[in-house]
Amino acid sequence: MGEVRQKISHSLLQSVPAALSGRDVLGIAKTGSGKTVAYLWPAIVHIMDQPQLKEGEGPIALIVVPTRELAIQVYQEAKRFCKVYNIAVVCAYGGGSKWEQQNALKEGAELVVATPGRIIDLVKIEATNFTRVTFLVFDEADRMFDMGFGRLFMLLFESWIDVR
Repeated sequence: MGEVRQKISHSLLQSVPAALSGRDVLGIAKTGSGKTVAYLWPAIVHIMDQPQLKEGEGPIALIVVPTRELAIQVYQEAKRFCKVYNIAVVCAYGGGSKWEQQNALKEGAELVVATPGRIIDLVKIEATNFTRVTFLVFDEADRMFDMGFGRLFMLLFESWIDVR
């Protein structure tokens, strides 16, 4: 725990109670400042407070990241924390097996870490839906906007607002 505490900046620590209370948080932080843990902890608490997933329901928490490398990194960190609470985590990114990712989603996952392009692919083939998403994270959102995924953000955000 001390290792995690040392990695999280003071400003990010302040964002955790806000996220835990259900408020929206916009965080700006440097690489290595602990922002992943600062949004994973509230996501895990939020998931644990929700009714269990039923068959065919999509994730409760969705973390959207710009690259495969970051998706894998966030996924590994999420698995580390979620394992203790028996929370299923799926990582979906381009270049990985769409079939394996689709099957993992169909088995049910409370938390999904995904790249924008793969989200589009998986929704098109109806591998999942986002009707249960009540915790949404855009990690490195500025980079994804620069990559042209602004419209996807708006679609996800609009559907998320409807659910909330």
